[in-house]
Amino acid sequence: MSDISGLPPLDTSRPRPPASGGFGSWLSRLFGRRTLPPPATPAPTPQPKPAPITPRTTPSDTTPTTPTAPATPSTPGKVGKAGKVGGAIALATTLVAGFEGVRNYVYLDIGGVPTVCYGETKGIENRYYPAQECLAMLRVRVVEFNSGLRDCVKVPMRATREAALTSFAYNVGVRAACRSTAVRLLNAGQDEAGCDALMAWNKVAGVPVGGLTRRRSKERALCLANRD
Repeated sequence: MSDISGLPPLDTSRPRPPASGGFGSWLSRLFGRRTLPPPATPAPTPQPKPAPITPRTTPSDTTPTTPTAPATPSTPGKVGKAGKVGGAIALATTLVAGFEGVRNYVYLDIGGVPTVCYGETKGIENRYYPAQECLAMLRVRVVEFNSGLRDCVKVPMRATREAALTSFAYNVGVRAACRSTAVRLLNAGQDEAGCDALMAWNKVAGVPVGGLTRRRSKERALCLANRD
């Protein structure tokens, strides 16, 4: 048995590497462990920025004081130089809109009648009426009043006179307009007296009203106008 008493003592303070064997372990001890760098992470592909969202705009509910009247097809009728009912209806629509003004909520007019939009009193509901609905109602109703008026006026009319009388009928009603002294005198060929008679329709409950007086004055001037 060999004598190992002359060898230096073992250093037990340093940890011993784990036991391993084989050719791979030998290479590892020979060359040491090499740590490979991590694989490069590819840069993210830039994505296109989304297009900005354009907010949806809602048309305002503001109605112009004088709306554009719709083009109405020409129709044979009791008209003079103009020869077209459409011109009278377009002018009457502008007149009525200016005289009546527009209200989008139902209210009581000067006579206590529920009214909305451009003085409309027929078939209304207690609700808000958008501007475009008011304008559409006005256009339809002006045609109706014009048609009713032309059924009782038996003489040719210039476009200006027809527009004035249509505005008058829109305000007082077709029946009242057709039974008025104004229409009776016009049918009798008394143009000036007939137009002057419009001025009598400026009262509510027998009391003259400034707004109605101004309206009748403008309608009278158009009734007497010699231009189309």
